[in-house]
Amino acid sequence: MWTEPHPVGQRRVARSLLRRQVAVAPGSAQLAVVTWNILADCFTNSKQFPYASPNALDWSRRRELIVRELLDLQADVYCLQEVQQVAFDYILGRMQDEGDFDGVYFQKPGRRIDGCATIYRSDKLNMHSWTPLSIAQLLSKYFGPDASSKAAGQGRGGSGGGGSGGGSG
Repeated sequence: MWTEPHPVGQRRVARSLLRRQVAVAPGSAQLAVVTWNILADCFTNSKQFPYASPNALDWSRRRELIVRELLDLQADVYCLQEVQQVAFDYILGRMQDEGDFDGVYFQKPGRRIDGCATIYRSDKLNMHSWTPLSIAQLLSKYFGPDASSKAAGQGRGGSGGGGSGGGSG
């Protein structure tokens, strides 16, 4: 755990430690996937992050750093959590300025204003279908109606979460 403040954009972990290589069957294509909780702007405040400078929490600054980092990672698929609709629109638009990207956004159910996003390289992948599912829906379907109510108190705001799904091929 880090106990002292770090400037925005400074890497805490070497990028080589973040990449995991898996064996690929001969003749198959590789797919690079990134997942990242970008911390929705609605959750950033100095009470929750007293060690962070106001500059580090400033969304207009953070959003550019997020876009730059996503593009630097050169993935085929980006799965983002804690994303607000306005952030998704901005991030996808900026990525489309730099290359062939498309994506989908799913706002978490209930009174939540954040959700999940999937952005993908449209020059490499095609979306055949998309079905938005919340964690509560999945829990209820596979573990019964009581499972989602038991899990509802977990996580930010206790809404049972959300998710995004997409097809590629």
